[in-house]
Amino acid sequence: MKISPDLVPLLQGGLDQMEQGIAIFDRTLKLVAWNHAYKTIADMPDSIVREGISIEDQVRFKAEAGYYGDGDADQAVRECMLHFEQRPRQQFDWQRPDGRIVEVKHIRTDQGGLISTYSDVTERVKSVESACQSESQLLTIADNVPVLIAFFDSDSTIRFANKTACRWLDAPRDKLIGTDVDNFIASRAPREMATRWHALLDQQKKQSFEQRLKWGDGEVRDVLVQFIPHSDDSNTFLGGFILCVDFTLHREAENRLHQAQAIKSVGQLSGGIAHQFNNLLAIISGHTELLAESLSPTSPLTDSTRAVLKAASRGAALVDHLLAFSERRTGAISILKPDSFLPQIVPILRRTVGEQTAIEFNGGDSDWRVRVDAEQLEDALVNLALNAAAAMTGGGKIVIASDSRHFSVDDLDSGICLAPGDYLVISVTDTGHGMSPDVLKQAFTPFFTTRDVGQAAGLGLSMVYGFAEQAGGTATIDSLPDQGTTVTLWLPRTREADDSVQREATAKPASKPGRDGEVILVVEDDQDIRGIAMARLAGLGYQPLEAHDADHALDLLKKRRDIALLFADVVLPGSMNGPELAEKARSGNPALKILFTSGFGGFVDSGSTFSPTPPMLPKPYRAQELAQSIKTALKDDG
Repeated sequence: MKISPDLVPLLQGGLDQMEQGIAIFDRTLKLVAWNHAYKTIADMPDSIVREGISIEDQVRFKAEAGYYGDGDADQAVRECMLHFEQRPRQQFDWQRPDGRIVEVKHIRTDQGGLISTYSDVTERVKSVESACQSESQLLTIADNVPVLIAFFDSDSTIRFANKTACRWLDAPRDKLIGTDVDNFIASRAPREMATRWHALLDQQKKQSFEQRLKWGDGEVRDVLVQFIPHSDDSNTFLGGFILCVDFTLHREAENRLHQAQAIKSVGQLSGGIAHQFNNLLAIISGHTELLAESLSPTSPLTDSTRAVLKAASRGAALVDHLLAFSERRTGAISILKPDSFLPQIVPILRRTVGEQTAIEFNGGDSDWRVRVDAEQLEDALVNLALNAAAAMTGGGKIVIASDSRHFSVDDLDSGICLAPGDYLVISVTDTGHGMSPDVLKQAFTPFFTTRDVGQAAGLGLSMVYGFAEQAGGTATIDSLPDQGTTVTLWLPRTREADDSVQREATAKPASKPGRDGEVILVVEDDQDIRGIAMARLAGLGYQPLEAHDADHALDLLKKRRDIALLFADVVLPGSMNGPELAEKARSGNPALKILFTSGFGGFVDSGSTFSPTPPMLPKPYRAQELAQSIKTALKDDG
């Protein structure tokens, strides 16, 4: 086809309007036509882009300018010319020195010529790279979230699965992809899950539900399943996403919270009962002591009074356990080194469980210490030993071990509710029949027991749990049917020095109180308890005054400036309790000595600002205990 000379300018103008660079070479590979974009995109000067210049000269210019790298320019020219001869079509991306990316195409014509096109594809390449990067980032995110994510098509064939899905299902990604979803549901979930699954596919609606599923390791977990259908613009179902969140630890934490709330409720109830019961025991033991003092040693009632006092002491010990359970007993806090303390307890435990049960102690070499009530720790271990012995029909073995562990933030995934830090861990392991999952969930629940009615109250493990929580730690249970049980106490480490040796060295026998005739104000709402205290104090040589509530006591304190000591119950009727009364009394008389008493067995925090905290005499108290506490309080410089 011949082109009229009149059309050449028109054609050239049309070519110059194109964004794509175009160059036409004849059969000798010399340039015969080109447009403006060719010079710009190919990045060549006018001296190289002119009629009649060979393509070899253009290639050499680029090679010598470093367009093809730092290699030998002649070698680069030979390779390019060889490609023109051997390849009728070439396409490649070329990056210019300024970073722009050019898509180059060389096409040999049927007449032997060559047409070259140069297209600036920088933005398109960046867009593709950005999309690939975004896809990679999305895949990275999907692979690192602790959620099972999978996509299946309209034929229920899995087309995508993240790493969590592969890990939970214990299958590599290439095995999961292409597999029918029904196969996994049939092998991992109960039969009713398959029915629900088919209903989801029929309804094609977004839904969420809880389900127990079996992971690849065989463990059954509590899972929140979410189904998200995927459709096109015409509402044609294309498949769906499955998201599974393992909330087993959340469920366990929820159960522990309910358990803690139950323990707290029962503790509050038991604390109130213990307070009233201690008041009754105080009356019983107080009057019995007064009666015993009036009897001759040969009186037939002497043995009876001793029996009553012994029973009252046993009752007081029982109430003390209830107060420990309700977390209202402060106890005698000690700094203990368990590896030194526990070997002293083992003989007691052996006598408690009997000869059929062997007890072994495996202590560590840690010098870590804990801050606990030694008596409560001993009670907890006795409870655990008794439970272990009961679980081993015909005898068995109990292993008591201690170890030091650091609980880190990463350990929170274990489901143990503890603040990160150092803990002294004491475990009691038996070879008994173990616990089923249902029993294990309720083991710490107050009054729960698997024994026959009358054989156990169901408070042993609850009291152990309460002790550990009160100490700032927690208690955990690991158990499987027929594989024994391990109960572990996590007790926070303290860096205070062990005070047991010092305590033993400084302990002195109680001396008899002096009879200096000090005036003591007894504030007690119970008339019987108040009467016993008045009689005892008068017998000790003091001058007792009595008040039934805080208002009455304040009136007496205003009238009698000679009152040396305020002996007040913590819990009082009216608008003011014992600590509040003492604080107000001290404001008018800073030298006033304070001694509290309570049926709760420990100081009840009421927001008072005493420093140090005044001494406490727990109810019920014996005559000698009252005498010694009064004497100590009067000598106290606080």
